[in-house]
Amino acid sequence: PFCAGIRSFSRYGSRAGLEFQHLRFSEAPEYRNGVGCPSTVSGVGASSSPPQCDPSLVHIAMTLDNEYLRGSVAAVHSVLKHASCPENVFFHFIAAEFDSLSPRVLSQLVRSTFPSLNFK
Repeated sequence: PFCAGIRSFSRYGSRAGLEFQHLRFSEAPEYRNGVGCPSTVSGVGASSSPPQCDPSLVHIAMTLDNEYLRGSVAAVHSVLKHASCPENVFFHFIAAEFDSLSPRVLSQLVRSTFPSLNFK
């Protein structure tokens, strides 16, 4: 089975204060909705409401931190891979300011791993 999305690479081992460029995951494939999926309100030509307010989305909240980063990435990958309508999934990541990787860095890491992912 394909699992490149959950492989992590680190040049310097796991130390507190790792920088984004030293920790990265392989980019996951772009997940697309099946034919029978409802279109989202936040699609092309949609209203000006934020995408996270779209009632057609399934919302998933999870914590995101340096300690469990690999597991969180694996969970996102699994949800998207097995969802019939992955474009209708919106993730809400909760990150602590005191983590060794800042919320901004964690967000960049998720964005680089899942470029088509809807999250806040």
